[in-house]
Amino acid sequence: MKTREMVMDTYDLQCSGPFSLKEDRFKRTLEIMPFFKLLPEGNPHETPEMLGAELDLLQAMFLCKVFDQMFKISAVPVPTRYWEPKVSVEDAWQIALAEHQRVRDEHPDWLLGDLDEKWSPYSFATYSQVYHFWCTNGKAQKEGKIPGMWGVMVDRVDGSIWTREHLDALQVMDSLIRKL
Repeated sequence: MKTREMVMDTYDLQCSGPFSLKEDRFKRTLEIMPFFKLLPEGNPHETPEMLGAELDLLQAMFLCKVFDQMFKISAVPVPTRYWEPKVSVEDAWQIALAEHQRVRDEHPDWLLGDLDEKWSPYSFATYSQVYHFWCTNGKAQKEGKIPGMWGVMVDRVDGSIWTREHLDALQVMDSLIRKL
């Protein structure tokens, strides 16, 4: 993910933790902190995965910080294009299998096991953006690395394989949010 793309995107907040925006604590905050008006009114869902906001990156990062500090709710900015994934888990599995085979062929010394068909989240920050499939990495295990696994992440919107660059961009964004 290029920095320019990140800045130009429209973002929503992906949240974790039990809450509803209709709670009194949010109503009171809205009255005294005008920037909370950036959030959509009255999302009625308990623990909404996505709030339905349409924010620029700086607004989203700022509100993530506010959610964390004021309400102890973890939130991460996620581009709004992930509201409706276009890649099914079945299609992602086929893409992941092809990438797994490519890497096995390119790096036979890694001793990659079979890819697990059950996808699992890599982290809270990537949960709504990628399907992540895992397998054992025999070389890493022999070297004592924990967890000794290899994974492939398939984007839920365009089916691309996420690279280290994608994860680094998320880490930079997370670091900036925590240091705001």
